[in-house]
Amino acid sequence: MIRELKLKLQVLMSFHECGGNVGDDVSIPLSHWVTEIGRSNPDIYFTDRAGRRNTECLSWGIDKERVLQGQTAVE
Repeated sequence: MIRELKLKLQVLMSFHECGGNVGDDVSIPLSHWVTEIGRSNPDIYFTDRAGRRNTECLSWGIDKERVLQGQTAVE
């Protein structure tokens, strides 16, 4: 259908929450099943050098580790 209409398709993968802060017009949280995994395995979240975890953003480390119900973040 996209080819027939001569449209272009751009795929975007996002591994962080969108909005939800003061002044934001939109709020798109991480999926509930992802936050459930994060409760038992907080290592899925981005962690800075000081050891602070950002529960709004997934770690790059899970791009190759099957920690999301047997899948990587990319899969």
